[in-house]
Amino acid sequence: MLVYHAPSGDTHLLNPLAAEALRSLAAAAASAAELTTHVAALFDLQADGGLLRQMEQCLIQFAELGLIEPANAAEGPFAA
Repeated sequence: MLVYHAPSGDTHLLNPLAAEALRSLAAAAASAAELTTHVAALFDLQADGGLLRQMEQCLIQFAELGLIEPANAAEGPFAA
């Protein structure tokens, strides 16, 4: 999935897991644990520590790129 970030003018190529995480965040705020459960069910994966770390890394990268921001003052969950 390609994502265009209008404020920066940058285009980002996302893998399927990251793309689904961003789609999910666009619909509703979610934590890394909630995203892990969601993508695990959708892609028939185990919702284990490895997948959780991937979702945490996605959130960090999305935030650094300005694609998401914390949905509340406690720095999570995140929303697109």
